[in-house]
This record gives sequence, structure tokens and C-alpha cells, in this order.
Amino acid sequence: MKPVLYISPTVWSKLMFLAATAKTEVSGWGISFDPKTPFTIDDFALVEQECASCTTEMDDDAIAKFAIDMAEKGFKPSQFNRIWIHTHPSGCGATPSGTDEKTFTESLGNCDWAIMLIVNQSGASYARLQINSPVSLQLEMDVEIDFLTEFDTPDFEAWEAELKELVREKKYTWQNNIGNASGTVARIGYQSHNLYDYDDDEYDTSASSRLQLEDALDAKLLSGEISQVEYDTQMQRIWAF
Repeated sequence: MKPVLYISPTVWSKLMFLAATAKTEVSGWGISFDPKTPFTIDDFALVEQECASCTTEMDDDAIAKFAIDMAEKGFKPSQFNRIWIHTHPSGCGATPSGTDEKTFTESLGNCDWAIMLIVNQSGASYARLQINSPVSLQLEMDVEIDFLTEFDTPDFEAWEAELKELVREKKYTWQNNIGNASGTVARIGYQSHNLYDYDDDEYDTSASSRLQLEDALDAKLLSGEISQVEYDTQMQRIWAF
């Protein structure tokens, strides 16, 4: 029997709203009000972040500020810094990508335990518990909405305001290398823009295809088929907007 991750109806509603509204991934932290029930998500906190259609990167300073604020309110790290939640936009399933796995390991791999939860627009979800101490163990989890908890009225205006304030799109600009017979591209920098500064037709919709390319590159890098430099170059081309 799988362990169960319980989510309040209000939090689930907010996650579905974010997945449907944002044109990119969006990530944040699940919060448990009761330290005795760490596998129950009672609230969801966004922090400042830069995102693309299949990547999400929370700002380190924003995470630190969030942790300090929660500690000052009397919360333990196990209540606000163990459940990493992120959405997948239209065209993506809820299965973790290679980048998701890397982020989860690098960010929470030193914790005694941690959970990765992914949800997409259609309501599909994926949750996995990673136990690091005293033994290493990974367990997929069932996700259930806890209808025994109170369902607050959804505040769509407030949730959209959070998106506009805290979530910014990472946008890359590219140019061809002049005189390069191979026709490779060179990164000349990226620009961050508010998600809502663009019309819908300016967004790339091939998120699922780019996830497949990313996973293929991950496999090639791990097998030694390509170098880190080649990997970085190809990843930049995949995520060019």
C-alpha cells in the first residue's frame, strides 16, 4: 500500500488555477499546519521565481526570507520546507522530467525526508516520498483531496495577483554565429519578463516535445556520449523561445 499525501480542497483549487492560468511551470512549498501530520498540505506558498514552459527556479533569497518568516511564526522546517510542489503547463503530463529529478535531489537531497508533487492542467498528479535517513528509500504516493477539511472560497483575484507579482518568465535571446559553418547558435543572454506582458500566440506550445528532448540529452550526458559543453549548448537550443 502506498503512503498517502493529503491536500486540502482549497490548496488543490489553487494548484489547478495556477496550472491553468500560468503559461509556464510554477513552483512553491506545501505547508502543514500540524507537525504531527507532515503528509497533509494545508497551504501552498509561492515565492519569487523565474520559469519557462518546462523549468522553474525559485529565487534563493526569496526562499531564505520565506524560511525565516515561517520560523518566526513558530513553524518547524518539516512543516514548510519538505514538500516541493510544481505545476506542468498544457501539453505536459505529471511525470517528473530529468530537470525535475535534478532539482529535487540538489535542493532536498540532504533532508531526512522530502516529497516532490507535480500537478498538471488536467488534474493528473505525481507524488514521491524520498527518505534519506536513516536509510535511503523512494516511495510513490497516492494523492487524495481531504474533503473533511474546510473548503475556503477560492480567491482567484488574489491568486492571479500572486502570479503577476512573484512569477516571471525566463526568456532567451539567440543569434547565429557569424561565419560558423556548422550553423550552431550562441547565447547572448536572457531577459525576464512578466508572464502577462505577452499575447498567447507568443508562447511556445511544444512543451511535451521539449521534455522528451531534454530527457534524451540527460541520457546522453550520463552515458558519456556527449560532453557537458555539448549538453549545455543543446539545452539552450531546446529552451530558446
